[in-house]
Amino acid sequence: MAPKRVSIERILCPTDFSDFSERALRRAVRLGAWFDAQVTAVHVIPLNSPAVMIAGAASGGYLGIPENLLREQRLDAAEELHRVVAPHLTEGVALQTALVEGEPWVQIEEMAAALPADLVVMGTHGRSGWDRFVLGSTTEKVMRRVACPVLAVGQADAATAGPLYNRILCASDLTAFSQPTVDLALSFAQENLAQVTLLHVLEGRQSPPPELHRPWQEPARGPVDAALEQLGRAAWPARGFCDVQQRVETGSAWREIVRVAEETKAELIVVGAHATGGFGRLFLGSTANQVVRHAPCPVLVARQVMTRGQQKTA
Repeated sequence: MAPKRVSIERILCPTDFSDFSERALRRAVRLGAWFDAQVTAVHVIPLNSPAVMIAGAASGGYLGIPENLLREQRLDAAEELHRVVAPHLTEGVALQTALVEGEPWVQIEEMAAALPADLVVMGTHGRSGWDRFVLGSTTEKVMRRVACPVLAVGQADAATAGPLYNRILCASDLTAFSQPTVDLALSFAQENLAQVTLLHVLEGRQSPPPELHRPWQEPARGPVDAALEQLGRAAWPARGFCDVQQRVETGSAWREIVRVAEETKAELIVVGAHATGGFGRLFLGSTANQVVRHAPCPVLVARQVMTRGQQKTA
C-alpha cells in the first residue's frame, strides 16, 4: 500500500530579499504549481535593525521609533517585495504577499500558524555575514518552533528547473519518531517516482559485546543487519512505485548524512527533528542543524511531536 499523498495547500515563504531567500521563493512557487497550493511571500521588518535603533536612540530612546522612519521602511520593503515576487506572477500560482513588523522568527511562526501553512520554504542564510557561520538564527528558530515541515534552501538547489526532486535521501534514527519522517520522504518520492535512499547511522559503540553461543543457537544479529531489517520494513509501502535502497553507515550522524548525500547526488535530504524533551532540542541543535549547514542540496526538516503515546509528524 503506497503512503498517503502529501497534502500541501498553503506554502509560506519568508524573504529578506537575499539571494538565498530568492532561491527559496523560486522553489516555493514551483512546489505551489505542482501541488496547486497558495504561496504567501512574507517580509518581516525587524524593529531591532541598526537603522531603527540608531534613529530611535537619536530621538530619545529605542521605544520611541519615529513614525516617518517606519513609513519609509515600509515603502522600501513593499517595493523590494514586489520586485522579488513580480517574476513569478505569470506562473499560474496563487501568490500573495504580506508585510509585517517585529521579531522575524516570531512573526513567521505566528503567520505559519494562522494560515495554517503546510510547508515553510526559506533560505538557510540571511543577509548578514554572521548568519553564514551560524546557519541564521531566524531559520534555526523557525525550524524549532513551526508545526509544519520546513524546507531549507541553500546555495545548492540543483533541481531548480523542475518542481520536484528525482533523488531523495532520508535519514532515519529508527526511533518511534522516525516512521512519519520516512513516510513524508516516500510521499514526496511518490509524486515524481524518485529514487530514495533510506539511511541509518550507527553512532557510538558499533557492535554488541561478544557472547558465547551454543552450537544449536543461531548467532545474534549484528546492529547493521538489525538496522537494515528495520529500514526495509519502513520502506515497504514504497516498493511498488519507486526504487528504494537501504544503507547503514557508522560514524558521526550529520557527517555521514552529508557524505552519502554527496555520493548519491541527492537533490533533497529529509530529516526529522524531535520536538519533545531535552533530547529533541539536542537532536535539532546537533544533527538537523549541522545537516542544513553543510548539505549539498535542500533539506526538508520534519518536526516530530509525540502526543498521548502516539507519534505525529507535523
